Amino acid sequence: ERAALLRQMSELLTVYMPYKLHCHRIGTAVTQPWLQGAKYNPFVADYWRYVDVDSARQPTP
Repeated sequence: ERAALLRQMSELLTVYMPYKLHCHRIGTAVTQPWLQGAKYNPFVADYWRYVDVDSARQPTP
């Protein structure tokens, strides 16, 4: 009886909430030698606010 109720609930969720929930663990980040504090943290989305530019190490154009 319980399995039948769970199956019915799953079918109702499929009909009324047609979302495919997923996530991915792959992220990319590009850094340069003149960036200080550019350490990627998967739990902090805005880690760029802590990055500083070392103008002495920056190449001249």
